[in-house]
Amino acid sequence: MKTISVITLLICLASPMVAQHWMDDGDSDKDRMREKVEDLRKMKLLEVLDLKDDQVEKFFAVYNKHTKRILDLREKVLDDAKELQSMIQKGAPDADLVSATASLRNTIKELGQEFDARFESVKPTLKLNQFAKYVVFEARFQDELQKMVMKRLRKQRDD
Repeated sequence: MKTISVITLLICLASPMVAQHWMDDGDSDKDRMREKVEDLRKMKLLEVLDLKDDQVEKFFAVYNKHTKRILDLREKVLDDAKELQSMIQKGAPDADLVSATASLRNTIKELGQEFDARFESVKPTLKLNQFAKYVVFEARFQDELQKMVMKRLRKQRDD
């Protein structure tokens, strides 16, 4: 029950930040929102995986090693996509579009490789059932987060 309360609190804290982020592109808001989402992710991981005492340290030591790189690559993908979109709208030369497109695709590929590296790194710290749950969790987390935020925003609008 305590975990549910903490998760609810984190969602409540993250939802207004998400809404504010959509309206304001400030870096500090983006960083705080990123931290809140990652905290929520870790709380949900603890709940879903039911990690035992020694597993918690081992899992998060490996998990955190890759998380910073993943977050940085996600940010780079968004920035590169925004830049490519701008180039398209401005009618940039084909050569520039080819180069920017290749760069974005390479960053997306790097991001996928980093996710795979994290999967492979955490696998030895988990039992097979836990690893399967972890893979499902990672596949569904963004959608679940979006649902939570939208639910919170609808509730705020209705109040």
